[in-house]
Amino acid sequence: MAGAVAGIAEQVWTPGADLVVAVDGDGMRHLVELAPAGAAESGRRAPRERGSGPGGSGRRGGGDRRSAAARRAAAHSARTERVVDGTGRTVQYVGERRWELSATGFWQPHYGAAQCYSDVVGEWADAAPGALVWDLYCGVGVFAARLAERVGDTGVVHGVESARTAVAEGRAALRDLPWVDLTADRVERWIHEQPSAAPDVVVLDPPRAGAGKDVINALSERSPRRIIHIGCDPAAFARDVGLYRAVGYEPAALRVFDAFPGTHHVECIAVLER
Repeated sequence: MAGAVAGIAEQVWTPGADLVVAVDGDGMRHLVELAPAGAAESGRRAPRERGSGPGGSGRRGGGDRRSAAARRAAAHSARTERVVDGTGRTVQYVGERRWELSATGFWQPHYGAAQCYSDVVGEWADAAPGALVWDLYCGVGVFAARLAERVGDTGVVHGVESARTAVAEGRAALRDLPWVDLTADRVERWIHEQPSAAPDVVVLDPPRAGAGKDVINALSERSPRRIIHIGCDPAAFARDVGLYRAVGYEPAALRVFDAFPGTHHVECIAVLER
């Protein structure tokens, strides 16, 4: 959006830090600097691996795998935030509903995407009043809110998300919908812990890596009438569709959105039925 990156090049930033720029639904820009990942560990020197010193073979051993795992853990650990512009708390709207969330939390990168995808999910869910619906990888509950409108107060919407902050923000936004239950948990574990009642509709919006075999197989055992699967990486999305087909679900409809201009990513939404 116009003005989103104005003045950023003229400022001095911490080397290795990440910048988060968000323009919210009220038009306010929020600019937050995230400290470098693993900054607390940066002063430590990695131990020398056998064979990696002068005259060694240079082959990678278990130590490199441990180092890679440590780097991944550091990238996902809590990082110090410095709010440079705005408040660091964004306001977003879908329909007439308002969310307030951290500027460093997840929201769709395309300005109109949340509303657009929500409209498609609401239409394709075709959930009747009183239905049981699952919203997996639910984030702050944008789809859960739309599904709640479809099933009404005689229905139930279960949302599951591993990010506890997102769940807390979603609960605050949906507190007027007591038939919506948002839970902080890993999706695959949550599915296995549910009673045997089969959901009528399941909506999944997994991270870029996709849902994967464990989640899709667990879903197929519950045999929902309809699955709406959303993905932003075409390769991961295609792999997941193949996994659905292997357990008896076939795509009944597909829509593709060019929501990430200038990249190879597109947003895909499919309806799958048995």
